[in-house]
Amino acid sequence: MALSFDDRLLGEKVDNYCSSSDEHDDSEDDKSFNTERAPLERPNTSLNSSRSAQTGPKGVIEDYNRFQELQAENRRQKELMVLQLAEKCTMTCRPYSEDAKAQEAEAELKALLELSEDDEEFLAAYRRKRMAELQAGLQSLPTFNRIFDLNASTFVTEIDNEASSVTVIILIYEEGVAACHSANECLKALCRAYPHIKFCRIQASSAFMSRNFSRNGVPAVLVYKNKELIGNLISINKELDDSFSPEEFETFLYEHGFLPPKGSPLSSMQSSSVRRTSVDSDSN
Repeated sequence: MALSFDDRLLGEKVDNYCSSSDEHDDSEDDKSFNTERAPLERPNTSLNSSRSAQTGPKGVIEDYNRFQELQAENRRQKELMVLQLAEKCTMTCRPYSEDAKAQEAEAELKALLELSEDDEEFLAAYRRKRMAELQAGLQSLPTFNRIFDLNASTFVTEIDNEASSVTVIILIYEEGVAACHSANECLKALCRAYPHIKFCRIQASSAFMSRNFSRNGVPAVLVYKNKELIGNLISINKELDDSFSPEEFETFLYEHGFLPPKGSPLSSMQSSSVRRTSVDSDSN
C-alpha cells in the first residue's frame, strides 16, 4: 500500500496520529529513539583472588611484581579509555542530544584523568581544540534569521538542498487552531534567537494532509539533519497546552535534544533574544 503524504512527512507512525487510509489499524507499535549511553566499563584493578598467599621475602617480591603488572595494565586501559572518550567528545555533525552525551563523556574523561599535572595539560589542550572546532563549525554554518514557508512541492527540496551540518525544524500548523497560533508566534522569536537553525512551517491542509491529521495532529514539529528525520513531535499542545510562550517552546525543544545547550557558541545569545521578542509580542 502506497504511503500517504502524511506518512512521507512524518516518516513513521506516532502517538495521537493515524492516516486517513488506516484509521482502523492500531496494531503497530510506536517507534522511539534510544538515546541511552552504554556505561563505560572500568578496568578491574583488584588482585587475583585465586592466587595463594605467600609469606616471606619471596612472596613479597612476587606480590610486588604482580602489583606492577596490574598497574601497567591499568595504565594501558586508562589510556585506551581516554582516547575513546576524546574521540566521542569531538564527534561532529550530530543531533544536539548527542552533544549532551559528549558533555557527559568529557566529565567522565576529567574524572578518569584524576587531574594530575600532566592530565591537566592534556585536558586544557583538548578543550582548546574542541573550542576551535566549534568556532570553525559555527563560521561555516549559513545564517537564516527568518521563517521559510513550505508547500507540498517545496517541502522535500528545502530539506535535501540544505547543508548536512544544518538543523531544519519544521512546524506543521493549521489556521484557526489556538495552539498553532502560539507555535507560529514562538517560531518568530526562535528564528532570530537561533540564526544558524533553519526554521520552516507548512500548513497541513494546503499540503494535502488528511483531515484527521489537520484536526488532531497539529501543531507538530519535525526535525531534520543531513536529510534524515531525527525527531517528530505530534500534538505538542498536549505537553505545552494551547497557549505557551517562546521560552516554554524553547525549553520544550531543548529537552527533546533539538536545540543546542545553553553554554555552546550556537546558543550564547538566544535566551535574551527569546525573552526580548516575547516582551515585544506582549506589548503589541
